[in-house]
Amino acid sequence: MFQLQMAAKYWTKELCAEAAKKCATRSSFKDRFSRAYRMARENGWLNEICAHTVSPQMPSGHWQKFENVFAAAQEAKTLSKFSKLKGAYASAIQHRWLDDLGLIESRRRPNYWTRERLLNLAINYETQLDFIKENSEAYQAATKKKVWAEIKLFLSPTKVYWSYDLCKTEAAKFKTRVAFHHECSGAYGYAHKKGFLDEICSHMQSAAASFGECAIEEYLLSHDLEFIPQKGFEGLPPKYRYDFYLPKFNLIIEHHGAQHETLGWGKTKAEKVIHLKGVQDRDKIKEDFAKTNNIHLIVIWQREYKGKAEVHALLEKHLNSQINGLRLNKRDLTDLEMDLIWREQTTFEDCQREAKKYQHRKDFKKYSNRIWKFSIENGFYREITSHMTRPKAHNFKWTIETAMNAAKSCESKVQFRRKFPGAVVVLEDGGLYSEACKHMTRPNQHNFLWTHEKIQEASRSCTSRNEFRRLFSGASKRADALDIFDEICSHMKQPKK
Repeated sequence: MFQLQMAAKYWTKELCAEAAKKCATRSSFKDRFSRAYRMARENGWLNEICAHTVSPQMPSGHWQKFENVFAAAQEAKTLSKFSKLKGAYASAIQHRWLDDLGLIESRRRPNYWTRERLLNLAINYETQLDFIKENSEAYQAATKKKVWAEIKLFLSPTKVYWSYDLCKTEAAKFKTRVAFHHECSGAYGYAHKKGFLDEICSHMQSAAASFGECAIEEYLLSHDLEFIPQKGFEGLPPKYRYDFYLPKFNLIIEHHGAQHETLGWGKTKAEKVIHLKGVQDRDKIKEDFAKTNNIHLIVIWQREYKGKAEVHALLEKHLNSQINGLRLNKRDLTDLEMDLIWREQTTFEDCQREAKKYQHRKDFKKYSNRIWKFSIENGFYREITSHMTRPKAHNFKWTIETAMNAAKSCESKVQFRRKFPGAVVVLEDGGLYSEACKHMTRPNQHNFLWTHEKIQEASRSCTSRNEFRRLFSGASKRADALDIFDEICSHMKQPKK
């Protein structure tokens, strides 16, 4: 009988390090040895045992080499996993290398999943949910072959009955609420529902602060102004929080980015436009609440500054206008305080260090889009890209002869202007444009007259007035001029009112 020799295996630091050496990246380590990865993360060994792994950020042209694509394919093993490596997969498609990579098809052959194979696979997982998520095909086979009941005996149950102590223990493993919510949503949801989320997350740092919010926090700390971040008030919904509240002066400071006046929130531009009104309505409710309760309000807009110094100047100006006789003494912040303020926040030095990896602005934008966008928004894009050069362009110069030959290949002036704008300029300067375009014809040169019969014939092919106006604009205008539009459209559906 098959013995589950690894079911009770405990992942020590040495075993985790040995497993990590078999993987080239952290993501592959997490996929192949999920239990070892989790044990290393919980005990703080992850950075040490993964020091040899490489970053998934690849330099320009990395995936254009077959050996790099082949190495990634050997790591992925299956076509489904390899397809998730977008750069390598796209290059393999482009160069037609897929057949040479030796990848295993996702769809297994009949009777592939034997009882022994399923049990061996299940040993690598800690919970039932992890096994189901990462091996849906194996889970279906285990259910069909009635092996799932046996596998469940040595996998932790998916459902966990959370308590205050369990939630607090889980929360202690994370540094930010975002990571806590993403990695352990069950404990996060239970704590939020029972009302002790803030208590168990009191040690965590806020990872969602923008550049402007970090600059404001630095100013407040350097002038020893007591403040409460993300302050909520009774009478407002829980999510309607203010960025900073100064209890000594009964004053609120809000930072508004571009999403508050032009874009809104969302992944795509369309979603941002749709959500813009909701964002502005929420801001109006918060402003009205502050006014009704006699709370001073300062709003710093992203469009008002380009750097940290300007944020500080704006804030100082507003504070002096709101608080009479305010006198502040500035002090230098320690390195630890600066680290806490700019936690997980991109800085100028980060952007400069990232930009030095690239020789062309095009590659910088393509492979480090987040840093590229951040440097533009904060006004130091030109400074960090000053060492970059433009890709060499073809030094082609139009002559009268080459321009005339280009004109002969075109059938109309519109086509000529769109296809060869440089040749058009040369011919116009030399006074030869008309001569070069003698053979060309105008599109839609014939004079077509819409008669009553032709208009009626065109209208019969349409089912609605809008369709008729869109497809036969000339006929619809002529029908309006002859005052017969309603007559020829009598068979069409009436638009909904």
